[in-house]
Amino acid sequence: MGKDKKGLGRWVYSRFRGKGNQHFRCVSAYRPCKNKGPNSTWSQHLTFFREQGAANTDPIDNFDNDFCAEIEEWIKLGDEIIIGIDMNEDVRTGKLAKRLKALGLRELILSTHSTASPPATFIRNTSRIPIEGMWGTEAIEVFREIGRAHV
Repeated sequence: MGKDKKGLGRWVYSRFRGKGNQHFRCVSAYRPCKNKGPNSTWSQHLTFFREQGAANTDPIDNFDNDFCAEIEEWIKLGDEIIIGIDMNEDVRTGKLAKRLKALGLRELILSTHSTASPPATFIRNTSRIPIEGMWGTEAIEVFREIGRAHV
C-alpha cells in the first residue's frame, strides 16, 4: 500500500505479488482541474506548493511531473501497472495522456471501443470527451464480453 509522496492525496496504490515473483500495482489517481474556488483541490495544492517554495507552483504541472516520476520508478522495478484516473482532460489527446503513452502505457477503456465515439465516463458528460480513464502497461490484457469489459 502506498500513496502520493507529498501527502496531497493525489493517488494511492496497492502492490501485489503473483506467480514467479511478478508484481502488479493497482493505482487510483485524481488530477486536479483548474478551479479557483477557495476550497477547491487546485487552490489547496497551489497553497501547498507556494508554502513549500516550489519553483513551479502549478498543481497540474506538479501532478504530472510527480506522477510520471513515480510511474517510471514502478516500471524500473518491473511492475505491471493499471491506473484508474480522473485526468480532467481528454484521455486521448491531453498533455498527461501523451506523457503516459511515452512511458509505454495505453488507455484500456478506449482499446475496447470504437475511436469514433468513445464512451462518456461520467453521467453528466454530454460531449463524449472521455476525461476519466484506465491506463495499463502493455502486458495488461483487456477482454471484452458483450455489455462489459474485463481486465
